[in-house]
Amino acid sequence: MRRSLAFFTALIIGVTALPFATKAQVDVIDNDASTDNDLAPNTFSFNDMEPIPTSGSFSAPGWGTIAWNPGTRPEQLFTVGMFQDSFAFQNLSLNQIAQLTGQPVTDTPLAGFSPVQNLTVSQLVTLIPQLGQLPVSMSPPIQALAQQQGVDTAGGSLAIAAISPIIQGNLGQLGSELEKYAVSQIPGLEDVALEQIPDWANAQIADIPGLSSLPLINPFSFKDYFVPFDIPFGMSPCKVGEECREFNIDNTASGNWKNLSIPCIGKPCSHIEVKRWGNDTNKIRWVSKEHKVPGGNGFLCKNEPTGRFPFGKNPKVVIEKIDEQTGKVDFALYFSISGPFGAESAHCFGPFPMPFWGERKEGQLVLFGLDKPSKKTPLSGLVKVRPPVKTSTSTGGGSTGQPLPLAVDCQGTPSTYIRPSSGRVTSEFGWRVHPILRRSKHHDGIDISAGHGSAIVASNCGTVSFAGWAGGYGKYTCINHNNGVKTCYAHQSQILVRVGEAVKRGQIIGEEGSTGGSTGPHLHFEYRINGKAANPRYYVPV
Repeated sequence: MRRSLAFFTALIIGVTALPFATKAQVDVIDNDASTDNDLAPNTFSFNDMEPIPTSGSFSAPGWGTIAWNPGTRPEQLFTVGMFQDSFAFQNLSLNQIAQLTGQPVTDTPLAGFSPVQNLTVSQLVTLIPQLGQLPVSMSPPIQALAQQQGVDTAGGSLAIAAISPIIQGNLGQLGSELEKYAVSQIPGLEDVALEQIPDWANAQIADIPGLSSLPLINPFSFKDYFVPFDIPFGMSPCKVGEECREFNIDNTASGNWKNLSIPCIGKPCSHIEVKRWGNDTNKIRWVSKEHKVPGGNGFLCKNEPTGRFPFGKNPKVVIEKIDEQTGKVDFALYFSISGPFGAESAHCFGPFPMPFWGERKEGQLVLFGLDKPSKKTPLSGLVKVRPPVKTSTSTGGGSTGQPLPLAVDCQGTPSTYIRPSSGRVTSEFGWRVHPILRRSKHHDGIDISAGHGSAIVASNCGTVSFAGWAGGYGKYTCINHNNGVKTCYAHQSQILVRVGEAVKRGQIIGEEGSTGGSTGPHLHFEYRINGKAANPRYYVPV
């Protein structure tokens, strides 16, 4: 499957991941062909890997046993904590996972986010201070748990913090009802980093919504992983499992994380020969899994098959099988895992069949990678973790640092906020890869799409403080609700109010459009407190 340069460019500027079939093959490319051909899909995730074909186990005193059988998938075998030093998944929130995968993971039922099922309401209020300020009615799963225990919530009007000490047990007590409630129905949970959730390290990759779909390579840095180092090779005259002519090889391009050129001495050294691009005519050897090298620091296993690290520290790419007669080579993936107190295993967890580049023919290009692997995590530079806003959870009328959602006085009547559009949420508040700038940038609002020309209504009563063109916001309106709170509405096709005009809650103030820095019709909705953007989900039932 030969893809054009235009398609490769589209992959580089794209934000959401496009599906590619596992074990996708690339046509044989002549050694003198241009390197502009796209050899890499724009996603490489746990979901792209096939189940492990073997069985095995490792044990460590005081730590437990890891065991697997043929057919075990990697996301079901590995936990988040096992990769805390390589992928650093624990730094991510569900919102960040959603932005990086393009999947609406915050719509996942709570039953699919197992780590939170062990949390009590008091723990949730500690993790998400703003949650305690909300009325119980704004979190249906918490309201259901209160009703299950007979806790009086005054029709859902009491603040969650007021009833949290009374509710006993955890969310898991809702049982099968957890399928009815989405993650987003606990406002603010989507912005909590995984490492803030107790026992996060023991959660399987499959237990975290969207995590198994997360790209394990930076889709904006393909040139660093592939282009300069995809090298054509010639097969050696050796076969795995049979005698080789060469028993001692010192010119190798394979090894462990610390040394990618470990000699193969005193044993059969089945290998392929690789030749670099340019004027370098020197052939170097990538030795197969027959050659074992030291790895890790003594945790679980001490040795691993020799190989290379085009993806960073995990996973390691290993030559699994060489078939000289057909000229085919099979590549596989091996993982290392982290243990307690800085312990680290060798790359002994495998083999997992390698997707996309798993089987290569003599004369094709192979995934080779850097000779000095990057020590950064593959996702660093794509995400930034912003700590949650620290506010008091006092319910005694004292200062909380942020206004309560019921603070707007509409002609003497306290008024809650309403949804400004009938559309679906297409992008959440928080860090994301900007769809136009193609770099990590904080998204100061929530995007809602109902279609071009759809009505936009005032989320609450107030006075229009701005109505006009505002650069990247396009046609932009802001409404002052007093107490330092403003709601703002961007990318409109038409503005139907003027500065100084008093508006009612639910009044149509504009129409959805795509003006300014926009990739398509939608409403960019902001909730600002004293000029600073806050997550609208804390205050508005979007």
